[in-house]
Amino acid sequence: MLLLNAGVSDAQWTLDVAGTVKKEETKKRFEGVTITIKRNGTVWKTLSSPENGEFNVSLLPDAIYTFEFSKPGHVTKRIEFSTKNVPPEDAKYGFEFPMEMNLFEEVDGLDVSILDQPIAKVAFNPSTGYMDYDPDYTKSIQKELDRLKKELEEKLKQQEAERKEKQKAYNAAIAIADKAFNAEKWTEAKPLYEKASEIFPKESYPLFQLGEIEDKLAALEESEKKYKAAIEKADAAFKEREWDKATNSYKIALEIKEKEQYPKDKIKEIETIIANEEKVNDQYNDAIASADKYFEDKEYDKAKTDYQKAAGLKSYEEYPPKRLKEIEDIIAEIAKKDKDYNDAIAEADNLFSAKDYEKSIDSYTKALGFKPEESYPQGKIEEAKKLIEEQKQLQEDYNKLIKDADAALADKNYDEAKSNYQEALKLKDQEQYPKDKIAEIDA
Repeated sequence: MLLLNAGVSDAQWTLDVAGTVKKEETKKRFEGVTITIKRNGTVWKTLSSPENGEFNVSLLPDAIYTFEFSKPGHVTKRIEFSTKNVPPEDAKYGFEFPMEMNLFEEVDGLDVSILDQPIAKVAFNPSTGYMDYDPDYTKSIQKELDRLKKELEEKLKQQEAERKEKQKAYNAAIAIADKAFNAEKWTEAKPLYEKASEIFPKESYPLFQLGEIEDKLAALEESEKKYKAAIEKADAAFKEREWDKATNSYKIALEIKEKEQYPKDKIKEIETIIANEEKVNDQYNDAIASADKYFEDKEYDKAKTDYQKAAGLKSYEEYPPKRLKEIEDIIAEIAKKDKDYNDAIAEADNLFSAKDYEKSIDSYTKALGFKPEESYPQGKIEEAKKLIEEQKQLQEDYNKLIKDADAALADKNYDEAKSNYQEALKLKDQEQYPKDKIAEIDA
């Protein structure tokens, strides 16, 4: 028997799987695909497909094998092989099973959850005596696989359409960029070439043009520095209201860059200021006087309007912005005080309604801290104190009636006891104790 068993073991059959891995999009053999083989749920072997995409694995009897094909950026697929329940007379020569696995790239929005399970199961088919696909499993999963294939085709078509749209956008960007470049509008052309380069990073033309633009801009850098220095000098003089000095510096800036609009506008603004300075002074002073009056009377919205008007007339004056900041702080403080007061009142009213008079007094007192002049919280405090005294007296009366009733009941003076329990219930009709005692007396 030992010799016989040893002979059978030496002649153990295998299921030889000879496969090829290909890329779905190109149908070419796929290198570098990781093939993880699990035996009865535990990793058994790990392979990597070579340049020709081929692999060969010999599976041992009486086990369930799961082949998992994966590669970064691609959707993982699985196939299951069963070497269980194979009659010895059919397995003495072993089995061969050729297969092909195609992997496709990950596609945004594509539902591939069906591929979490094997796309096929292979097992021994008693009717043919060979290893074959499980027809029932294939039938159960085929509809979803067809759906996935159709969606994948649609997604690939969509990607192609998107590529054409990108080409269209690239061509449009290049056309506009070239036009700006030829017109020597370097700063306008640069972002357009950058946009084209972002669409197709491997294209060399926009990169070459960007290099040309850098050279052009470098040549203009010196004149830009001179222009900027002239503008800074002119703006500083403008801020100090030195009109002649500011005008001369703006004119120097225009000599450097004659097409610039800013120095032209500032020269015109200076001319307007000089022509209207007396009128502006009168309007400014009137606005300030009015705003100050409203501020003193605590009419902050009206004061704010007039300070804003004054600031618009003389933007260089520090007084209006300072006052506007004060008003903002005052309004914010008033708003905070109103909120804190209203929150405290709401809390106090809720406690009062719940007959928690002690805590309601604390909240009403808190509200008074925010607005001492308000009469409402003071009135509610007095009312709460009165109700606390009433509650205290009610409890004392109730306790006395219960005590007298308990004594009468102990003396078996049932009528008197019941009368006292009933009187106690009139004072506190929610109490269960007198109800239980009355029921005890009636019994």
